[in-house]
Amino acid sequence: MDWYIVIKTIKGRRYRYRQKTWREGRHVRTRSEYIGPTGGEVGHPDLDGATTLPLPLSADVPKIFDASIIEQTIRELAEGKRHDRWGSGWSAEAPSGPSLVQRNVPIEKVLELLPIKRASSSCGAFYNPLTDVLNVPPKNHFTGIAGESATEVYYSTLLHELIHWTMAKWRLGRYDGSLFRDRKRYAREELVAELGAMMLMRHFQIYPSHPEMHTTYFQDWLKRAGDRDSALAHARAEAERAVRYILERGIISS
Repeated sequence: MDWYIVIKTIKGRRYRYRQKTWREGRHVRTRSEYIGPTGGEVGHPDLDGATTLPLPLSADVPKIFDASIIEQTIRELAEGKRHDRWGSGWSAEAPSGPSLVQRNVPIEKVLELLPIKRASSSCGAFYNPLTDVLNVPPKNHFTGIAGESATEVYYSTLLHELIHWTMAKWRLGRYDGSLFRDRKRYAREELVAELGAMMLMRHFQIYPSHPEMHTTYFQDWLKRAGDRDSALAHARAEAERAVRYILERGIISS
């Protein structure tokens, strides 16, 4: 019962749904979930009703999220070997020469289906919940660090901010106006973002070959997040929610 994409045209506007169909005895059942507008107008403005166009999923996009990734990743981040310092792996000034980041097609296809407002300023990597903008520096600013390739650093950074993107009230609701004033809550949000990003990296099979930078980052925030067991339980639950939210709306069956 894999999900497939359906485009519905209603009153001249197109909307994207995910849909699955299955048989129960003598009956055919269909489940349809709204994702968002596709943008633009098509057809006739006074069109009544809806038409559908099923679009099959690409075969090169992973469809199944392996839940064993969760425990494996949180154990490695919480207990793994640390690096002597943390670094971002990108520069505000673009290095000379071509980009070292190799495009990951499955990740990019998922991103194309999500309603993300993206920016690419070199001033930093962040998600702004007030403007709903996700910013990651351009690919040619990423050079790699501590044994990680530029590709690994770029996608781990992008996916970290994408997990933050799910905090919005109209998504998973982790954000409210006090988040950035409450140090413990903010620390726990960083745990969620880093754990979720590493879970997605494993899912897409580009997990960093030298994860010490990520264990250092995670463990430093864990120290600021209050009770360790409570913080880890929160990170596990919310990271899993965020990952499934992203993958389901990226049209990957879970």
